[in-house]
Amino acid sequence: MDWAAKPSVRQSGGLISMWNSDIFKKYRIFEGNGFLGVSEFWGLEGTPVKIVNVYAPCELQGQRKLWGELKNLIQGLGGNWCVMGDFNAVRSNQEFTGNKRHQGEMREFDEFIAETELQDLPLIEEKMDWGPKPFKVFDSWFDYPEFKESVAATWNSSIVQGKKGFVLKEKLKKLKAFLKNWSKNLMPEVENKTNTAKENIEKIDKARKEWIKDGDANTRFFHKCIKGRWRRNEINSIMINGKNVQGVKEVKEEVAAYFEKMFQEEAWD
Repeated sequence: MDWAAKPSVRQSGGLISMWNSDIFKKYRIFEGNGFLGVSEFWGLEGTPVKIVNVYAPCELQGQRKLWGELKNLIQGLGGNWCVMGDFNAVRSNQEFTGNKRHQGEMREFDEFIAETELQDLPLIEEKMDWGPKPFKVFDSWFDYPEFKESVAATWNSSIVQGKKGFVLKEKLKKLKAFLKNWSKNLMPEVENKTNTAKENIEKIDKARKEWIKDGDANTRFFHKCIKGRWRRNEINSIMINGKNVQGVKEVKEEVAAYFEKMFQEEAWD
């Protein structure tokens, strides 16, 4: 077994490609905007082939950049190419459920396939290969200890026979029903937490409004307290040798003279 990987960049997901090293012999790795490529020798005859793993951006501008880079590589290097992955694009509305795709986007994707001479191989019987998520899952659900265990138990208890695609669809269907009931039972607790949070926000907002309203009065009271403390701690006069010395300047001079005299006296033996 051998592998190659491309780390994620900002919001884009990373890519990893793995292959049987007894069948494919890697000799070069290349990558670009939304794709990871591996040049390999395939089979006993050692046929050169380039396999590209794609995870295209969702926006059309990023897809155009991806298509342009791949087109330049395929047309420039030639040889055998296998391009696979998630292009985040379709060639017709039959491949997508939900809102209709923009005709211009589908046309540009078709042009890319035609210009690179790639063949769109049907890997499943159904034409539809892209659509909305089968159900919603909220990140907060994972904070509940029993959530993962319940999901695993529901998944493992679903015994379905048939093709793998059909089995996956049916197991997801049963999991969706379980999550619907589980989240419904969770709603009272969520509503209580939501109401508590709203009450706390209202209290904070009310306190902020009262502070703004009474801000001037609070400020005046604060400064009044500070000034009162200054007055209590202020030294207006001192008594030196039976003489009452008053005034800020006079008090400072007498205090300075007193300590100066102390430091000038000889130390005791």
